[in-house]
Amino acid sequence: AVETAEQEYSRLDEEGKKFAGASSHVKLGQLVKRMEEILKVSAIEPDPASLIGENGQTLVLNTKVTPSYAENQNISCQLEELEMAQYTVEEGGKKITFLLKQAGKTTVILTAADKSGTTVSIPLVSRLNAPKGLTVQQHGGVAEIKWEKVSQAEKYRVYVSTDGGTYKECGNTSTLIFVYSGLQEGITYRWQVMAVSGGEYDSVRSEETAQLKVEPGSTGEHPPTESPAPTGNPKPTGSPGTTESPDPTGGPKPTESPKPSGNPEPTDGPRPFSASIRLNCKSLPLQRGKTTTAVKLKSSVPAKARIQSAKSSRPSVASVKVKKGILTITGKKTGTAMVTVTGSNGASAQVKITVKKKVAASKVLLNRKKAVLKRGKKLALKASKTPATATDKVTWTSSDKKIASVNAKGVVKAKKKGKVTITAKTPRGKKASCKITVR
Repeated sequence: AVETAEQEYSRLDEEGKKFAGASSHVKLGQLVKRMEEILKVSAIEPDPASLIGENGQTLVLNTKVTPSYAENQNISCQLEELEMAQYTVEEGGKKITFLLKQAGKTTVILTAADKSGTTVSIPLVSRLNAPKGLTVQQHGGVAEIKWEKVSQAEKYRVYVSTDGGTYKECGNTSTLIFVYSGLQEGITYRWQVMAVSGGEYDSVRSEETAQLKVEPGSTGEHPPTESPAPTGNPKPTGSPGTTESPDPTGGPKPTESPKPSGNPEPTDGPRPFSASIRLNCKSLPLQRGKTTTAVKLKSSVPAKARIQSAKSSRPSVASVKVKKGILTITGKKTGTAMVTVTGSNGASAQVKITVKKKVAASKVLLNRKKAVLKRGKKLALKASKTPATATDKVTWTSSDKKIASVNAKGVVKAKKKGKVTITAKTPRGKKASCKITVR
């Protein structure tokens, strides 16, 4: 239509062109713009509408555009979290293949390559891998189930089935060992394990199962068998379980039957411990560009474990490094990352790191609330902020500099007799005080 209009206009003589005037060109220009709009992409249709897979899995996304006669049907792809997956774009964006690299959740943004500005976003969820290497060992009436570690897992849920029945959750643990007690003889048990992230990307239950058939007599809870009756010529008496035997005095004397031998007392067998570690915090804010060593082990089973390694779910947000048992975390950009800390005992725990532009103190504490000083003596006060990663600068002041002064580092110097209050204060008004008596 545009070409035809142009040809007809070109055939006009000068008078005809003057008669047609600028209005023809205006209408023609409007027609051209309208045709350009018609040929642009108005919608992108992804198939499937969401992507869900497991760490290490390959997912394929197909796309098509509306209208089908759009002039430029190419599609570009972008991931909000680049570290979560690798992807390749084929056939101008009609086929996009994702290789999931780590567990988490992000958004896939598809954009039309023409100037229409048409975009569509779909969620991409990469679940944790299901646990593998399940084994079970019986210890009397107790079963010990073990499995291999799953990267980024915060804890594990354990499910049990008896004699082929439905699986039901029987507990959870943050270690790689689960102890199931109360085994019953003659029953076949099966266990499955799920890795839990603490987010929206828990694994499915493991395809592998740990199976145990509890044989009769294996739990140590069966009654001991009777041993043969003692030999001799016992004579029955009125009480069961007693016999009469000759006595040097000539009178009968009841005696107890001997206890059966060879049957040890029932036992539940050894009860194994579960290795574990606890951190001194479950979450911690961190200022962008700052580094902290505030995350430490609070306790462990067995005792005296140390930090062996650490891994961040989003290294672009918070990077980690472990050296000689000390964990160093660096805030890279604003966002949230889960840091998984593994101890030397094989157990692991997680801490949530939130990187912010600014971390302000919510509380200030001093190492001393009151003190007595002699004239001329000094005392070093130390201010601790909550959270430990707060970057507020503390300002020190004295209520009476003639009695005692304090410098910028919190060192107090006693000058003359009297009472004074030393205060540490942040720019946002959080403060703590120490009362000093100078003698």
